Order: sequence, then C-alpha cells, then structure tokens
Amino acid sequence: MSALRSLTSNSGHPANCPCKLLPLKLNSFTLASFGASHLSNKPPRTVPRDGFVSLATDSGGFTPLHYGAQWDKRDTVLHLIQHLKRVNGDGNRYKLERALLYTATPSNTTPLHAAAASGATASLHVMLCAVSSEALAVEASPAISSALPENVLVKAVKEGRSDCFSMLMEFVIRNVGEGSLKRLLAVPGGSGTAKSSFAFWQSYVTEHRELAEMNEAMGSGDAYNKERNYDRVLDLIKFSLFGCSFSDLTVHVVCQPCI
Repeated sequence: MSALRSLTSNSGHPANCPCKLLPLKLNSFTLASFGASHLSNKPPRTVPRDGFVSLATDSGGFTPLHYGAQWDKRDTVLHLIQHLKRVNGDGNRYKLERALLYTATPSNTTPLHAAAASGATASLHVMLCAVSSEALAVEASPAISSALPENVLVKAVKEGRSDCFSMLMEFVIRNVGEGSLKRLLAVPGGSGTAKSSFAFWQSYVTEHRELAEMNEAMGSGDAYNKERNYDRVLDLIKFSLFGCSFSDLTVHVVCQPCI
C-alpha cells in the first residue's frame, strides 16, 4: 500500500490540511472517485447478480464504476471494465453489457447515467466502446415518463451536457440508425409529430436550465466543473427531430475500440 500512503502523506503539511482527514487505506469506492483504482493491489469486490457478475455496491447502491464514471476518471473506468470482463468471462459481451447497463442504484442510475449526468465524456466514451448498439437501444427505450427510469440521453439533456448528448446521438445514429434516435426523442403519449416533441423538449430544457441556474446562485452548482450548454442541446434535438442529416452535426467520433 506504499502508493496509497504517498497519496495521503501529510509530511510538511499544516495541521488543518484536508489530506490529514484521508485514511491511509482507501476503499475501492474512494479510490475510484480519486481515479486511483490501479494503485490497489487488491481487486474490487464482486457479487453475482441476475446471471452476471457485478461490482459490489455501497449503502447507496453505487459501485466503484459509478464513482469513476461520475468523476470522469477514464483510466479507472477502463481498469474496472477490464476487471468485469475477466470475472464475467473474456469474450462474453452480453454479461459485460449487463454489468454496465443493469447495475443500477435504487434511483435507476447506471454507470452510463452517472457519466452522462456529470458531463464525463472520457468515461462515457470508454463505456460506449464496451456496449453494443442493441444493448444501449434496449436500455434507452423507456424514455421520459416520470413513472419510468430516465434513459441516458434524457439524463444528458436534463443536465445540459451537450458533449455527452452529442456523443450518445452519434453512437445511436451510427449503430442503430437515425430513425431510432428520433423514436428515443419522441414524447410518450404525445401526438408523435416533430413539432410537438420539440415543444416538449423546449419546456423540459427551460425548466432544468432554470433549476441549474438557481442551484448555482445558491452556491450548490456543478461540482464536476463541466460545461453546461442547454442551447446546443436544443439545437441537436431540433436537428434530429426535423430531419437534419447526420453529416450536418458536429459530434464526437465513437468508433475506435479502446478496450
């Protein structure tokens, strides 16, 4: 644990330095939040779950992967995914996808949701490389009804994470098709027209932009220090709903395997 001790060494630090509050031996959840999972010589604890093996959760239902994704610790996320690949059987993509998409907290937050909500583009990219388009489409299909879990696209819209939203859009378009993206952005129970769907999203974005601005004014703004751009999110939704060609969008490329 010498590497961990160097992280928390307090030699030469003043008595009130926050580092003195850190334990010399960090658990896997704290390690993931700091992006230091690779420093531990002990693999994260795993548990069997509905036919696949998942990382163990804390009292809130979060795994180390949730924390690494949330704080955009790319190397930690990659390390944990590679560990999940090993424990689920190398080559068994189905089990790996379930570990990523179906290990949710009681509030239905998966590691993908955590990355999309916090604007963690690097972590989101790594996880998308490990997920097939079909699996993501299934995970994202129960859209925006208050009685259903939010899908990852909605999570990015809600938090104004335009970079994550554009990355998810491209992934769906490239792997499932533009029609699938339009279906994901359609409003359940609505008239089905692009105009009515866009009117809903305008109202939705306005509501959550105002909430984010209010939180920021009260001093409880974005802890992740990532840009929010609600205007660009609306532009991307408009392009999709009103038949803009994919080639007209400026989005991230998510096609190179990284794991």
